[in-house]
Amino acid sequence: MFKKEEVMTVEEFLQMEKVKEIETYLSKNKNMEKVFVFMLGSLMYCQNVMACNADLSKVNKAGNVILNIVQTFGYWACIVLCIIDLLKHLFDGNTKNIGKIVSGYVVAFSAFYFIPWIFDIIKSIFK
Repeated sequence: MFKKEEVMTVEEFLQMEKVKEIETYLSKNKNMEKVFVFMLGSLMYCQNVMACNADLSKVNKAGNVILNIVQTFGYWACIVLCIIDLLKHLFDGNTKNIGKIVSGYVVAFSAFYFIPWIFDIIKSIFK
């Protein structure tokens, strides 16, 4: 009934005509259509990868703060629990297991520092 008219400049009209010409060429040539779809998909994939450039310094800083808190808490927890465990065994008269108890807590505490260190080594290898 009513036809909507579109107003455009001469350059826009010529550009639209070029697009229509390319579209008809691609629709007639199936090989070219496959190449075009593959290239378009590849470019869209690469565009997403290249567009992602996040600054992670704040995340690293927050992670280090949390890690330091956990390490400090682990330090005091290991000391207190080791002393409690030693006192329990000493009051029971069991002095043979003192070395095992202390070494167990030393290994547990060293894990708080060993695990981040080994992760940093792995990260530096693959960088």
